Amino acid sequence: MKNARKSPWRLLYKLHRYLGLAISMILILLAITGIALNHTDDWQLNSRYIKSPTVLNWYGLNRPSAIRSFKAKPHWISQLDQQSYFNNQALITNKQLLVGAIRTEAFLVLAFEKQLLLISDNGTLIEKIPLEKAIHSIGVSGQDSVFIHLDTQIKVSHDGLLSWQSAPDSGIQWSQETALTEPLSDQIQQTHRQHIIPYERFLLDLHSGRLFGEVGVFVVDLSGILLILLTLSGCWIWIRHRIKSRFHNKRLY
Repeated sequence: MKNARKSPWRLLYKLHRYLGLAISMILILLAITGIALNHTDDWQLNSRYIKSPTVLNWYGLNRPSAIRSFKAKPHWISQLDQQSYFNNQALITNKQLLVGAIRTEAFLVLAFEKQLLLISDNGTLIEKIPLEKAIHSIGVSGQDSVFIHLDTQIKVSHDGLLSWQSAPDSGIQWSQETALTEPLSDQIQQTHRQHIIPYERFLLDLHSGRLFGEVGVFVVDLSGILLILLTLSGCWIWIRHRIKSRFHNKRLY
């Protein structure tokens, strides 16, 4: 009886059973997240964002970032990370640094390092104007004269940024970085925080275990190895059962 209890096949049965129990929850999680990721476009998971404070704090997004802001009366133009804002409205994502913003009679002009953006008075993007040289600052004189300060010279446009001429540095109101009001700063921080982690990334991190750091990745990898062992043990058990059944049937005949 003792030898029967300690037979390799009985141990294999137990191993198969406990392996299945050990990785069942992980496999269910992988199956659910895998199915969801297969429907990223259908469910718009790449354009819907995590808003849960608990999850965002888990990602380390509980610390406020520095906001770079310029006043283009009566509007505020700001940049937080790579996202620019018109007042508290998300405007455009741009890797270039925001260096200034001014208002003319017809539109607002946002100056990035090598790009100018024209936006309407209600925050609608009108046009993007790429530049070859880096801009240090942008300024205005009167209602329609727009100035940009390049590395070695100052250029001015009197025709809505269609053409540029050299200009002296006099009588120009250069855009200056200005601290945001606290309520607006809080609104932008909150809006920005809730538009960083899309559901697609969250599910990918959950699927791979990266949501829980190195420990999570190790657990998922280990589950994969255990799944392989579970499959092999299941195959061995099935093969043994088939052989045993055939041998038993032959004996009957």
